[in-house]
Order: sequence, then structure tokens, then C-alpha cells
Amino acid sequence: MPFIDHSLVSEIRERFCNVDKCPISGERIFFENAGGALTLRAALETSTKFAAIPDNQG
Repeated sequence: MPFIDHSLVSEIRERFCNVDKCPISGERIFFENAGGALTLRAALETSTKFAAIPDNQG
């Protein structure tokens, strides 16, 4: 691909979980949204932070 900055593509791919593989079935390629949504690492970190907050305070 002549006009694609491969370092930028790598940087973008690093921001998502399981880009090249499914943790259950192994290596695979995700085409657009046909395989479901890819999860941003930042979203995972944020949801983990909020999931750790006790829900029965007081």
C-alpha cells in the first residue's frame, strides 16, 4: 500500500485488544465490523476501574 504510513497503522493497532487473534480460537483477521467490535485498551482500563468500585456503599 503506497500511501499508508505503516508506523501509524501499528500505533493504531496497538490501541486495541486482540487485533490479530481471538483469545478463544487463535489467529484470525477481523474485517470491518463483521467479527464484532474491537475493544480499545483505554475503554477496558476505564471499565475495569469503575467495575472495581463497590456497589453497596454506606
